Amino acid sequence: MDAKGQPLRFLCGEQILEIPFFQRAYVWNDDNWKDLLEDLLKNSGSHFLGSIILKRQKRITGEAEKAIIIDGQQRLTTLSIFIKALYDSIENQQIKSDAIDALFYKLRSSDSDYLLTISHSHNDKAQFEEVMGMVVDGELQSPIIENIELIDDKDPRMLIKRCYKYFYTQFNTIPKETRINLWDNLFDKNNKILVVIDLDDNDQEQKIFDTINSSGVRLSATDIIKNYVFQKYLDKTDKSLEEQEKVEKFYKETWEDTFCGSQDDIAYWNTQKNVGRYNRDNSELLLQCFGIVTKYYATKDDYISIFDVENDILNNLANNYKKYIDTLNTIEEIQKFIKDLCDFSNTYREHIPEKERETPLKYDDVEKRLCHILAWSENTTFNPYLLYLYRTYEGNPEKLQERLKTLERFVMYFMITGKSNKNFNKHCSDLINNDSDENNFQNYIKPYMNLTEDNVLAGIGSKVSNRDGSIILFWIELKRRSDSPTDYDGLKFNYQLEHIMPQKWQKNWKKENVPYVDNNGVQIQDEVEGMGHRDEKIFSLGNMTLLNGKLNNIISNSDFITKLEGKPAEKGKKAQAGIKQCADLLITREDIINKSTWDEQAIFEREKKLTREIMNIWGI
Repeated sequence: MDAKGQPLRFLCGEQILEIPFFQRAYVWNDDNWKDLLEDLLKNSGSHFLGSIILKRQKRITGEAEKAIIIDGQQRLTTLSIFIKALYDSIENQQIKSDAIDALFYKLRSSDSDYLLTISHSHNDKAQFEEVMGMVVDGELQSPIIENIELIDDKDPRMLIKRCYKYFYTQFNTIPKETRINLWDNLFDKNNKILVVIDLDDNDQEQKIFDTINSSGVRLSATDIIKNYVFQKYLDKTDKSLEEQEKVEKFYKETWEDTFCGSQDDIAYWNTQKNVGRYNRDNSELLLQCFGIVTKYYATKDDYISIFDVENDILNNLANNYKKYIDTLNTIEEIQKFIKDLCDFSNTYREHIPEKERETPLKYDDVEKRLCHILAWSENTTFNPYLLYLYRTYEGNPEKLQERLKTLERFVMYFMITGKSNKNFNKHCSDLINNDSDENNFQNYIKPYMNLTEDNVLAGIGSKVSNRDGSIILFWIELKRRSDSPTDYDGLKFNYQLEHIMPQKWQKNWKKENVPYVDNNGVQIQDEVEGMGHRDEKIFSLGNMTLLNGKLNNIISNSDFITKLEGKPAEKGKKAQAGIKQCADLLITREDIINKSTWDEQAIFEREKKLTREIMNIWGI
């Protein structure tokens, strides 16, 4: 990697700067153009414009030098249009050579034909070429000026033309001397307003982008993989216009239709989730899942997954796919890979759980129960195995239900017992690898299907997180309702978790009011021991419930009776709800509001009750 400060004049030394053919379209708009123009005018062309990442390609004899634009597509496109519009507004022969050298190149100095330096993606190629015009007999021609008034200022499909119109119109309101000074400053070789980062074949563009980009906007592995596979597809054709149109048609019917066929599609695949240090969008998580499940012969004797869930990291996702794509030797193999991925994406979108609170849930819906648990515990690690199950047992619903129940019990074993989940990646891989052999599979899962009352009681007795507590209590509630003869339409997951004995207990729950007791109700005389035991019980599942509203902080930290009853309206003050007014659920009405006192013994007794219910749900 080589990073250098560069003047805008660096464009004059380039030949082909290629925006990958299937890169996303140009998206800058009026606000971006206005900011750029104001910054450059305010600073006389010396405003720092950010970084450009280029991946240099190996030179082929007789062909132009080429660099792929990894990052900076929007910026370079806008700057090229800026240069063109500024030149067209000045009509000064002294700057003509700069304009031509920045926007065009000749393969050989003896050639008469000029070619555009920036080779645009299929989305914007025609527009960009129309805006740039052409060089004829050494003159830079701009036919677009004649029809500039016909450019619709609101048409979202014409952003490149609109960009040109915006700059050209604005420049013609600025004194010509100011424009010439701006040009001279922009093309001053000492005015280093860009950082140009050149990558070689050994550099991984996604990893480098993540490292150098501090703005939070990141290069998607999905874009890198899409561009790489379709570029390989193009390279396998004879590069004729007819073949290029076939590739474009295949792209539209597969990748584009899947990932950006509508605004809903774009929004869904761009939705980000926190994974480690970075946010990753759904499309990248899909690629990770597909990469884990899909195996191939890397060599004659080496059968591996595209992405090794145990050893690979998401920063290397694009590079892993590149290695796989390099093994595809025919157009048919490339097409099959793209079709398989798009088909897999449909399964992902249908079955991978998302956090949402508005869908009523019932206990007996195994699929929704598992999806809810995975989504709200923010457990994406088992998504590859979940997708594997839907794909493998698509025609066997009984087996699918059985495996979904097993995965639920597997996940809940760790949540309930509080055991470490640091080996989840390995577990996911092992579940996939053992699934096809029933004996191996049963032997593997056996240790995690063996909940006992003792390890449940130990797990829920302290340090239960609010997140896990909410999930467990919600499904206990639904199980109680499923066992009741009263029909119900399901419940939405929109309840507030409340600690009955408050986390800030020291004011209203001190030992003079609520004596310290052990699990059996025996008073603890030692102050330190009593406080330690109480602090532990605060975070027990037995001390938690779900309410249909959030209690006022004063009520939440009050003594038990006040917390149950709330406070009636007083002069100038509204009534403040207590637990009874928010007790829609059986786990509150049956377990809490009929109590006259609440202490460590009451919490322990509820732990035992909840343990039996947990065993009934996830222990059998």
